[in-house]
Amino acid sequence: MNALKKLLRKLAAFMLKGVEQHYDHHAADPVAQKALLLQYRQAPLSFKLADAGFKVFSQSDEDGLLLYIFSKIGIVNRKCVEIACGNGKECISANFIIHHGWEGLLIDGDANNIAEASEFYGTCKATYVWPPVVKQAFVTAENVNAIIRENGFEGDVDLFTIDIDGMDYWVWKAVSVIQPRVVVAEYMPWLGPERSCVVPYRPDFNAFDYPTTYGASDYAGASLAAMMKLAEKKGFRLVGFNRHGFNAIFVRNDIQHESLPSIDPRSGFVHPWVTRQADRRYAAVKDLPWEEV
Repeated sequence: MNALKKLLRKLAAFMLKGVEQHYDHHAADPVAQKALLLQYRQAPLSFKLADAGFKVFSQSDEDGLLLYIFSKIGIVNRKCVEIACGNGKECISANFIIHHGWEGLLIDGDANNIAEASEFYGTCKATYVWPPVVKQAFVTAENVNAIIRENGFEGDVDLFTIDIDGMDYWVWKAVSVIQPRVVVAEYMPWLGPERSCVVPYRPDFNAFDYPTTYGASDYAGASLAAMMKLAEKKGFRLVGFNRHGFNAIFVRNDIQHESLPSIDPRSGFVHPWVTRQADRRYAAVKDLPWEEV
């Protein structure tokens, strides 16, 4: 356990250096991450998923959380699909694509984001030989399966991520062409842990037509309870959250590991980022249309 803590401290130093150098993909040592994978496989049950978080390319600490999860459940085919990848430099798939050699499909609706992502992966020393597939598309429930299939992904994938600030619930519900082992899905924490509601489906929905806070949408997606119900129907269990409490992590039920049990959903609503703004952000959207599920 002491060796694991020492390695975590070493890796944290690399991560900080990476942030300071603005996504310099040489700053975070991939060798340290691979050593950490081996250490995690031997970690006792007393070591919790929440303690494994760190950021390299992810928005919060998902990079470390997912590294821990895959150390426990294994990696099948090193494939990942991400809907709403942004510029590709700050997305959940990037760490696995760059530092672990995964194949990726990165989708975003913004042409500038896609141009930047294509440039980034096309010049990155770790990916220029075999870059991820980068696709511009406005994803809806009607076209999501065709987009994924037409870009070469089908069947089992290790990781699926969705964070589209809009129809997240409905798009994930529609996905059938891939069978992810792990899913990371955004939820709206200011809706609280009990409400089970979603924004009604509209293929042309734009969250920025509604209230925002610091440029982030307040009326979009779904509550955690709604996402959990959908996950259960699709055969997944909730195993964790990112540090700030807006991304939920689900593992497929046929993939069991004693260190990744179902967790209490209330644990995703404790960070000050959520508690200090929940009432205000909920008040701004509570009278807008919501669909109970």
